[in-house]
Amino acid sequence: MAHLLYPERAQGLDGLLVVDPELKSSRLHWLVTAPVQASPTSVGGEVEKLRSLRGLGVDTLDMSSLPAERGRYLAQIGRRLTAQALVRREPNRRHPILLTLLAQFSVDASTPWCSSSTRLCPARSSAPGSSCARCLAAP
Repeated sequence: MAHLLYPERAQGLDGLLVVDPELKSSRLHWLVTAPVQASPTSVGGEVEKLRSLRGLGVDTLDMSSLPAERGRYLAQIGRRLTAQALVRREPNRRHPILLTLLAQFSVDASTPWCSSSTRLCPARSSAPGSSCARCLAAP
């Protein structure tokens, strides 16, 4: 996974652990917290989370070199630990945990959009090439 952790990405991952005054929590906590109700505001928040992940480049990660079981294990550790506990870990352990957690969250968060909520997607139409994925990829 070292080839995926160039300095800019590592710095972005560490930035997820810092408390954001606007959110009043860490970005990591904001990303992995599910909405409590189905409302237009929560839908907008979930889209914003996906855009934030795209800004970190999580949508372009090729995690195929990582064994599936190892990826699940690292993501499980990431879900279990708080941001403060992750900050205390060494960077060579912290960054792979964060990367796999975000990659798994990105897949988990975008799957319902494309399967059950496509009626909310403005790109849905009968035109060739229109898809919910294209809608979510829009800036």
